[in-house]
Amino acid sequence: MKNLIFGIISIQICTSCSVVGHGFDRDAIQSELALQMPSLSDEDIRKASMAKSDLKAPFSVAVFYRESRDRDLTNSKSSQWTSFDRKKISETLQKLKEKSLVSEYQELSSLMMPGRDLRSLLFAGAHAHCDSVLELSGIGAVDSYENLWAVTYLPLFTMFFVRGTNVDALYKIKANFWDIKNQYLLFATDFEYIQKEVRPGWARNEQNVLEKAKTKAFELLIPELMRRFSKLHNQSFDMRTPAQATAKTSNDK
Repeated sequence: MKNLIFGIISIQICTSCSVVGHGFDRDAIQSELALQMPSLSDEDIRKASMAKSDLKAPFSVAVFYRESRDRDLTNSKSSQWTSFDRKKISETLQKLKEKSLVSEYQELSSLMMPGRDLRSLLFAGAHAHCDSVLELSGIGAVDSYENLWAVTYLPLFTMFFVRGTNVDALYKIKANFWDIKNQYLLFATDFEYIQKEVRPGWARNEQNVLEKAKTKAFELLIPELMRRFSKLHNQSFDMRTPAQATAKTSNDK
């Protein structure tokens, strides 16, 4: 029993020494979000420089949710796209449809793609008889460490109320919008959000903090998607609800 208690105390002392986080491997995160590109010749580059998009509204959109490949980099649960995520994107595209910018939209299955490169992506979109592809990718990372208050964890029961554990979670989300016919990148945008929390040792819920970071990143992305689509066709979209719009009009008076 004495050996067990000594072992537990030793572990607590070792963890308490780590008062600085390791940070996030941003190179690995960026590499994970990057789309595989084929080998390019000088002729390919010349054609790309001359390419122009003739995408006209209303157009059809194929949405592809790219899954994370690196299970060691991120929590596997949060790297998966959830039904809530898909609902938020669908609501955004529905607003675009109501503005007569989008004619229809559908989700692409990874089973339709022979690979992870650009040609495979555009092939899957064309196979679905769509004019464009909205590619979404996201990845999260967590850095968890003890702060100086962790030295009070030695009596063990203090882990239930002393906030001696730091949990930093980063989530980065990226969106690319492609014209399938001309293989033209109409826009690309990305956002990241870092959620920082200090908790008691027993409440070290990294998944919960990561989900909060993901939600915040999504909240930044959605209005930017509307703005980008608006800029493409010089239209103005009102992101407010009818109630908010009415309240704003009343205040203006």
